[in-house]
Amino acid sequence: MITLALVFAAASVGAVVAPGTPGAAPGLAPDAAAHSGHDPSLRLVSGHRRKALRVRVTLNSAGSRYVGTRVPIRGYLSGNTRGVRKRIVVQRKVNGAWRKSGQKFQRRLGGYRLPAQRITRTGRTQFRTVTFARGKRLRVSNVIQVRGVARPRTVTQERTIDGATTCEHLTVAVLDQERSSSLTWNQRTKEWVVSWSRWTAVSARTRQAQAADCINVVTRTSSDVLLPDIRIRNLDRCGKGDRDRSGGSCFFIVNSAPTIHGFPHLAGRKLLKFPVITLNVGDGPSELVADRSSPSSTTWRAYQTFLRPNGQRESVVMRGAEFYYAGDGHDHWHVKDFDDYELLDSDGTTMRTAEKHGYCLQDNTTYPPMAGRPGVPESIVYSDATQCAKGLPDTLAMIHGMSRGWGDTYPSSLPDQALDITGVPDGEYVVRVVADARDLIREKDETNNTASIRVRIAGDKVSVVPGSATGGLP
Repeated sequence: MITLALVFAAASVGAVVAPGTPGAAPGLAPDAAAHSGHDPSLRLVSGHRRKALRVRVTLNSAGSRYVGTRVPIRGYLSGNTRGVRKRIVVQRKVNGAWRKSGQKFQRRLGGYRLPAQRITRTGRTQFRTVTFARGKRLRVSNVIQVRGVARPRTVTQERTIDGATTCEHLTVAVLDQERSSSLTWNQRTKEWVVSWSRWTAVSARTRQAQAADCINVVTRTSSDVLLPDIRIRNLDRCGKGDRDRSGGSCFFIVNSAPTIHGFPHLAGRKLLKFPVITLNVGDGPSELVADRSSPSSTTWRAYQTFLRPNGQRESVVMRGAEFYYAGDGHDHWHVKDFDDYELLDSDGTTMRTAEKHGYCLQDNTTYPPMAGRPGVPESIVYSDATQCAKGLPDTLAMIHGMSRGWGDTYPSSLPDQALDITGVPDGEYVVRVVADARDLIREKDETNNTASIRVRIAGDKVSVVPGSATGGLP
């Protein structure tokens, strides 16, 4: 036991030997060792002569980051501290003072990486690292500056796309879509990259067509536009219902007319009733589009729209077109004074004009001679259900139209489809009908819009003079 104690004591007080100086004298004083001619960087630490620690620290630049993201703290150590345990501290400058944000321990030299630091605000944020070894601060790195920028948010965008517009039916196909953004960090450029998902359909629907959907206003139409040609069918031609009501002549007299809601002024009057068939025998449809600024406005803007052989629309402004709404069983909008009905005596003097003075053009009658020709629809395009804003007295837009090879019949059963002949003496007269009497519509032929027929009135009976129908279509 005694021998062991002596060995331990000797070891604890033994001579200090500087590295590289074997056989140095025992008990050399620290000051003497410091000035013995050896490397001045050597010093005595804890009873041993060691080399002073030196380290160079470089912190990598960080650039800019979005607020809420983290910036990696990377640096590089060099010097003579290999194998020495080092504590590397990252500091953030807050209100002018450096504050510790994280640390790590490392023995090796070379690259190091500290806990990534979160960017908490926009603007400039500064970072640095401080290296400690054996309880002493060895080196402070360069300062890096990170610019905090507001991170783009993930955004969902919505859009509405108008699809096919069926102006004849006053409808526009509408597709509602949405897409979302996403952010991807680009490690090479050190920035967030915004990308978008594909547009996906949310819903599909239709909406009411407006004038802007159905017109393409030009100052002068192309030379190849397909013009309509409005004609009246001969006045002795009528449908089965009118033939039955009139006994086959298409004309009959009601005396006295019954009281009908919406037409109290006709009650008790003597009326000459007859149908009129207006036809379009031109090269393209007769289409009229109109809109106004509010439901209370009486001022309409009107356009005539033409088709070209390639399907393109061209529209021109119509001057002087007026409209009114009739909730009298028609329940739609009319072009005011579109057709004129007159009763003329043998001298050509106008005896009466018709109660009927407005028209809503639509497809409800075929014209057999044109069936099957190019551009003649096989079925109704401009239908009663959608034309002339049927049932919509507050509408802001409407479309009147008549397809090529189709016609619009106003039957004698309508209350106002008549000439008031109260007080007209018996005799022979001419009934004359003029289509587009105000010359609103541009046509292929502007001279063929009139149809006439001679009738004989005798009391409450009327007959048609055979072979007297002129000007109309057979």
